[in-house]
Amino acid sequence: MKRISIHGCSWTQGEWHQDGGYQLHGGVETYLTQAGHAVRNMGRAGDSNHRQIAKMRDLWQHGPRPDFSVVVLTDVCRDLEHRPAEEDETLEQYIQRQTQWYQTQIDQCERVLVVGGLLVIIEVMLQILGLEWRSAAFLLFAFFPIEFSTPYKELFFGQNFIMFFSYSFLHGNFFHMVINVAIFFALGKQIEEQLGSINLALIFISTAIAGAVAYQLFASGNAVPMVGASGSVFGFFGFLKGKELLYCVSNRLSILPFVNLVFGLVILHIILILLYPAIIPFQIGWHGHFGGFVFGLVLAGVIKR
Repeated sequence: MKRISIHGCSWTQGEWHQDGGYQLHGGVETYLTQAGHAVRNMGRAGDSNHRQIAKMRDLWQHGPRPDFSVVVLTDVCRDLEHRPAEEDETLEQYIQRQTQWYQTQIDQCERVLVVGGLLVIIEVMLQILGLEWRSAAFLLFAFFPIEFSTPYKELFFGQNFIMFFSYSFLHGNFFHMVINVAIFFALGKQIEEQLGSINLALIFISTAIAGAVAYQLFASGNAVPMVGASGSVFGFFGFLKGKELLYCVSNRLSILPFVNLVFGLVILHIILILLYPAIIPFQIGWHGHFGGFVFGLVLAGVIKR
């Protein structure tokens, strides 16, 4: 089942012969619904391409984003007929403006590459510089659970605060970094297309902090530091799935796929934990994953744009 939005004129809704009383066609919505898809029909009889494309643009920009959008184009003369009075532009100018907007969305995604590229550069440098530099970086910027009962001397001013998000820029090894960066690109691009760079940075930093807070709460006695962007990656995942959950709830669709997803994540982490250290040589920071994912779900309901 796919989530599909439909935009256009009466061809999206179905039409009846005015005199004969028989149905001319069932409309795109009917056929897609019969195929088992979750359809959100935003079309309107007699509407223009201009207005319907604007609706589709707003849906994809502000969410909740569908898996696909179907646009039924109609008579181009309606674009001139239905254009708002304050917009004094020709069809050619409108098309040019729309093209520039899509290019802007593409350009914004380059900022995801900047952040992801920084994660790669840091790991490559640590690979080149060797174990001593990696150990020093971990000592300075990895997240160590704070023992509030015993005084802890910071190695530099503000370390106890900075490490709540600086740990996300370090990784245990090259393989660890590759996995996180690959998922970061895939999910981060979707978020930046919808919400822009500022919200992407906000989600990245806040879910990293949430992951550290969860590690502090559930692993306070653990002497092993936490590193990796997994908290933010799971935060991205939680945010996108949270948007899907809100879409299903608002449209009275089944939330069983979301429940199955959460159950699957729990089983996966249990398996990974049991495989340490026999097969997997490093501990899985499930605490950070959990904290990032949950806070991502929270942000899905808070961030509207």
